[in-house]
Amino acid sequence: MDHQQDIITKPLNELTLEDVIPHLRQLIKEEVGNCLNSKEIPSYLSGIKDSTIEHLLANPRLYVVGLKGLADLLHCSLKSAYNYKRSGKYDPAIHRIGKRYIINKEIALEIATGRYKGPTE
Repeated sequence: MDHQQDIITKPLNELTLEDVIPHLRQLIKEEVGNCLNSKEIPSYLSGIKDSTIEHLLANPRLYVVGLKGLADLLHCSLKSAYNYKRSGKYDPAIHRIGKRYIINKEIALEIATGRYKGPTE
């Protein structure tokens, strides 16, 4: 009997992490592969340009998440970050995905220092 069949027939209370972890890793690889190979964009990303989504997934270190992330980036209070977001000044740097804000660090810092010139197309 092979290892996979052995796990299926083994009672649940006798399974160990050594038995389960390789199968969980395989399931995760398959799910991630399916998501990456899928051409469909999840509904919570539908309001954002495809290029922004691809850039976000390819460069996660260029972004901060939420108003707390913006406050940490700008070294200000959470209330000030909220006021900056609400003013519209940081709109080019902020994307909303579902209930979360994704902020582009480079653009936000350029806006804060007054060096932002707008999108170049």
